[in-house]
Amino acid sequence: MKGRGPWSGTVVLLASWTVLALGLGLVRERFISYAVVPLALATALVVRAVAARLPPGVAPRARGAGVLAGLLVSAGPALPALRHATRIELGFGAADRIALLSWLGTQPLSPRRPAVMGMWADGHDIQWFARRPVIATPFGSDIDARSLAGEVAFITEPDPAVARAVLDERQVGLLLLRGPGYDIAQLGELSPRPERWSIERRSISTGRTFELSEGLLDLVVNRLYYLDGGSRDRAPVLADYRLVAESANLDGPPGAGVARYKLFEVVDGAIVEVPGLAPGVSAQCSTRITTNTGRAFGWVQSATAGADGTARFRVPYATGPNGAVRAEPYAVEAPGWRGTVSIPADALAGARVVVTAPRR
Repeated sequence: MKGRGPWSGTVVLLASWTVLALGLGLVRERFISYAVVPLALATALVVRAVAARLPPGVAPRARGAGVLAGLLVSAGPALPALRHATRIELGFGAADRIALLSWLGTQPLSPRRPAVMGMWADGHDIQWFARRPVIATPFGSDIDARSLAGEVAFITEPDPAVARAVLDERQVGLLLLRGPGYDIAQLGELSPRPERWSIERRSISTGRTFELSEGLLDLVVNRLYYLDGGSRDRAPVLADYRLVAESANLDGPPGAGVARYKLFEVVDGAIVEVPGLAPGVSAQCSTRITTNTGRAFGWVQSATAGADGTARFRVPYATGPNGAVRAEPYAVEAPGWRGTVSIPADALAGARVVVTAPRR
């Protein structure tokens, strides 16, 4: 390339390319990387021009060393980042996500429900580290033109029956969940529902902000991630899902954070029956769950005895191991009744378990 002074066509082209990439970077950060190529070429041209102006008496070896030194000085500020490049590319929470998915890859695959539904950005990691089929990936439509439709329908759905139908249609057996707020806002416009549960706003003065609706925490995905299937208003507990593992690190302030990632399995559950009650009597079935991180929480379900005097509960946890999580025997209580029942793992496919508890 023969230059025509500092404003040669090559320099103008590189300068324009860099300015455009940096301008796009103000709109979306990922475009800043597009400036790497023109900046690298511009740096090489500058070093080459400086080397060409060295005194004629400088030995070729010294001239080459000077060029190399110039390039190293130019690239120096970026060198410390090389050792973190892979982690940066994988994004926030990568260590927790990879550890959870690597564990999942060692677990048996359900032929009836082989798919994993995670947030679209985690799709490739699920495929690579867990070796499982997914519903959506960062490529958007690589699986199917409707790849994102299943995820969007699930994360914006407050009705447990509709949410379960979405998973059944796509043979989803596992849910990899992280804080879903950003995805709800980002994908909300694609939702089949008219409501917008979360709206993202961006401006130079305020940065990124979110407008949240009153019913946001009632979405099934938020009840799972934040409440482990419970509810904030005494709605029936979600009995279609059992937590099987969670990541060690938390999102949020110390003492109030939630695991960065939670892995739930979709199950039919066991039917626990408590006979011999007066019709209309209220009963309760509960257990204590301890996760692989040592966190403990209670799982409680209430039911009313029908006309036949039997209270029925659908429970998603087996007694003992549930993946990397453990559940204690269920305590069953009703007026005049108090007892415990253990649920074998194979009962979670919809088996019926009758409680024969002594009267108290």
